Amino acid sequence: MNGGEGWTAGLALVVAFAHLPLSVSVWWLRRTRKPVTPADRVTLVRALGASVLLALTLLAAVDAIPPRSWWFVVVAVPTLLLDAVDGAVARRAGTASELGARFDQELDAGVVLILSLAAALTLGPWVLVIGTLRYVYAAAALVKPRLAAPLPRSDVRRVVAGCQGAALTLTLAPAVPTAWAAGMVGAALGLLLGSFGGQAVAALRATTEAVNPASRDPRP
Repeated sequence: MNGGEGWTAGLALVVAFAHLPLSVSVWWLRRTRKPVTPADRVTLVRALGASVLLALTLLAAVDAIPPRSWWFVVVAVPTLLLDAVDGAVARRAGTASELGARFDQELDAGVVLILSLAAALTLGPWVLVIGTLRYVYAAAALVKPRLAAPLPRSDVRRVVAGCQGAALTLTLAPAVPTAWAAGMVGAALGLLLGSFGGQAVAALRATTEAVNPASRDPRP
């Protein structure tokens, strides 16, 4: 596809789909009738960043721009860093809530999915496992509800999740050799698989102990 055709197709895709992260975020807030807090506004800024990342990905998919571009990095870095801001704003304002946390988590997953789509243009479809694994786990939890058991907050899981965005963003930087990028993303994927595996084991164990209290370790 030549440059002119690429830009025409890319702009058509951008108009059709790039607004989805921000539009879905606004729709979700309205559907849940959740009062929009300062933290939610920060999350909406991140949704705007996700929409720009999706636009860049669509343009790259039709060869309108290179699949590895500094534009990805310029947009992805603040979008990822703001993840630490919305939670802090919510706690400082006393507006932290389960709905707010879910809004933040769903957007996190969407950003990683978009970055994995962009990285897959260079490294291949295996990278999509990073972006889709959370949704696969959620689908498995529908079949086996025990997997959805609530677990204590885990800093390890948060660090592993952060590694995914960092590795995918570095992959999109033109200065990073492709072989290094593949190694970083492969390592990040290994950590993610281990994290989800540990989460599944912990959820199944928690529900087993809840059903059978006698199975708990009696030691203090």
